[in-house]
Amino acid sequence: RGYGRAAPRALRTCRLAASGGAETVVLPEPPLPEPRGAAVVWFRTGDLRVCDHPGLSRAAGAPDGAVCCYVFEPRELARLSPRRLAKLRSAVDSLRKELEERCSRAQLYVGVAESAAREVHALCEAVGAAEVYVHEDPCDIHMEGLADLRALAAAS
Repeated sequence: RGYGRAAPRALRTCRLAASGGAETVVLPEPPLPEPRGAAVVWFRTGDLRVCDHPGLSRAAGAPDGAVCCYVFEPRELARLSPRRLAKLRSAVDSLRKELEERCSRAQLYVGVAESAAREVHALCEAVGAAEVYVHEDPCDIHMEGLADLRALAAAS
């Protein structure tokens, strides 16, 4: 399995240091592999968009269908206030509704697990997914989840 390698980024921006940070440059998306069978789209807290998600667009053409997932991790939930937790739940509910409206073939799996990477890996095994598409944000405080998923994929 090589599914830990497909990591789309949203339009990435950076500020040019030479211009005092006044000029913003938009970096292009890296190319994403074509799905070979089933595909999994791992939605994470920082990116619950549907309309212009590059990984979701690519996974929508998977010959064996696409499964989208969002995994609540207790360590993440513990740091949220009740108000922020309610907003996150609402955002995940909105994600489910938007996926139903826009992507009739995509299903959304929502789970709770100590390790989101292990849960995503198990989901990939269950559906026979060859690719995982996930927004990789270098500012994400949970980057270790992506590394964990890559390690699990390499070991299987």
